[in-house]
Amino acid sequence: MASADDGTRLYVGSLLYQVQPQEVQDLFALHGFGIKNVDMSIDPFKRRNPSYCFVDLHTADDASRAMQKLQGLNIRDRPVRIKPYHEKFDRRTRPPTKSYDYGPHARVFATRTDVPRKASVFDRWSREDIQKSCDTATAEARRLFVGGMSRIPHPDVVDADIRDLFEGWQVLAVSKLISPRIHWTQAAPGSRHYCFVDFVSPQEAQRAMAKCDGKPTAQGGRYKIELAR
Repeated sequence: MASADDGTRLYVGSLLYQVQPQEVQDLFALHGFGIKNVDMSIDPFKRRNPSYCFVDLHTADDASRAMQKLQGLNIRDRPVRIKPYHEKFDRRTRPPTKSYDYGPHARVFATRTDVPRKASVFDRWSREDIQKSCDTATAEARRLFVGGMSRIPHPDVVDADIRDLFEGWQVLAVSKLISPRIHWTQAAPGSRHYCFVDFVSPQEAQRAMAKCDGKPTAQGGRYKIELAR
């Protein structure tokens, strides 16, 4: 991977969620820029990118010229925004932070300092090998709905909480935390967010659900766990 220091990596943002790495590569190639790699994460649960990716070019001069020439050009009729890479753009390298429950009932939860970096089981943004499994998890009764969660801004904290909840069971993947469709002012404090968790087998999912449904959350609520539909 290129580093921010060598100047060869670019941030390419404002992408539609459906854009694929080949489309980014094609944009650069069309204007004469050979690239080494397109680093685009795809969420296997939703088949979406996070609206940005990183592009590695061969030299810092290539990166500088590409940024100037391609700035504002379209991919799928939407102009892209290109910047020099900085680590702060990469959600996968950010350290865990404090979690907040927003709204009139705002609370600050304890910082998790035990969150491992890049725990592969929970790295849904870069593990291409779980895509096929995620596509069939609901039909095979291996996916659980986990509700009763608070809003937690950093995905690694969500992953750590879920890992703690299902310790001892074989979890394959965890979705991002999903917000309720109603506005937060209409929701009970800290109780309406949810995620999906895939297990290696229906038996594992059933055992985990039976054991963990109703357990207390770290924020004072209780988990609601059932088979995803």
